[in-house]
Amino acid sequence: METMNTVSWILFMSTYPPRECGIATFTRDLSNAIGKKFPDSFKPKILAINYDVTRMYNYPEEVIYHLNDSEEREYSEIARQINANDNIKLVNIQHEFGIFGGEYGSMLLEFLGALKKPAVVTFHTVLPEPNDKLKKAVKGIAKKAKSIIVMSKTAVKILRKDYGIRKAVHIIPHGIP
Repeated sequence: METMNTVSWILFMSTYPPRECGIATFTRDLSNAIGKKFPDSFKPKILAINYDVTRMYNYPEEVIYHLNDSEEREYSEIARQINANDNIKLVNIQHEFGIFGGEYGSMLLEFLGALKKPAVVTFHTVLPEPNDKLKKAVKGIAKKAKSIIVMSKTAVKILRKDYGIRKAVHIIPHGIP
């Protein structure tokens, strides 16, 4: 782990290459773009999500943490480690259903409940007409996020109409590179 310096870290929580996943590629492209655009201000670091304990990857050096998606206790444990790291100023969570453990990724709520750093959540998929469990999970994540990002105006409308989310939602269209 690096020692304290003047450059703040943004920790991206997501799948990450070499794991084969569209969100992994998106996160690599996003973190690289931010690192190149703001080299004197932000250093991207990664919290990689593993599918389970049997699927470990040989990650590049920017991956400083990883957790197994189905190990509930790891979510609060890793949040405590992040809280103790003074270099990390922001956690950017790339949310997609199926990446995080629990029904509709509900284990992410354990992480957000223990996290004391600001978190920005990008919802890659916003499902319309949610059932009660899905609605509860998404609303819980949105409530704990400092900021919410989606990729379309339609996603904002669904969050407002179907989930009752009233906080600001920012649109950043897909296409990081």
